Amino acid sequence: MSNVLFLMAPLALGVSLAAQAPRRTDETPVRESVSKARVEAILAKGSEALVTERREDARERDRLVLALSKLRVSVNWKAATPERVARDLASHVGDACAFFVRSRDGARDWETIDLELDKRPLVQALSIIASVSKIRFVFRSGVVLVVHEDAVRPELFLETYDLRMLTRKVRDYPAPEVGVPTDREPQVEDSEERTASGFDEDRFEELLRSSVLPGSWENGATILRSGGIFFVRQSEQGHREIRSLLRKFSH
Repeated sequence: MSNVLFLMAPLALGVSLAAQAPRRTDETPVRESVSKARVEAILAKGSEALVTERREDARERDRLVLALSKLRVSVNWKAATPERVARDLASHVGDACAFFVRSRDGARDWETIDLELDKRPLVQALSIIASVSKIRFVFRSGVVLVVHEDAVRPELFLETYDLRMLTRKVRDYPAPEVGVPTDREPQVEDSEERTASGFDEDRFEELLRSSVLPGSWENGATILRSGGIFFVRQSEQGHREIRSLLRKFSH
């Protein structure tokens, strides 16, 4: 593990000193370097603050996210390296988790970040850090890896989605004319063909590719389909977003 830096808060603290000590009422609040509007936009995207690369880590990751959501963090970073980021975050979490910095090309200073945050929920802070830098946080085997965005390699696995009811074609037939009978021949209009969802298979595939982790389709994620059955190879986050998208069509 020579290429990994281990950072952890002293276990005896239980929680960080920052979390224990209440802020003085006469203390000047930190002016956050990220605007409120941008923070709201970042959080509205719903991207995961703490990603997993393996499905077996998902449940434990979710428990950690719940624990971290109860902690708050203030930072004032100028050209902070991943090592500094990991050390400062570790000081806030106590024994909730540990942080590893994964080196890149043999170096640990592969990114610097300028950021000021004032008493933000720690999970929100992770999302903001990931949105303003190339730093990503990966949960694996009980620890948080601080990695470069290009080093995140989520496991891809196959799921099957039956979209036959949504993509099957139905016809709209014009209603018969009601009125006084005449000698002229009735006009026969062509029936219109549509699908139950408004999307055929081609458009559904386009929707998935444009809405669900668009960059992943160039990095191993795939879609195969046959007769309305979609075979999708995606990450855990990708499949979760697909299920969320499909729920919108069930109402």
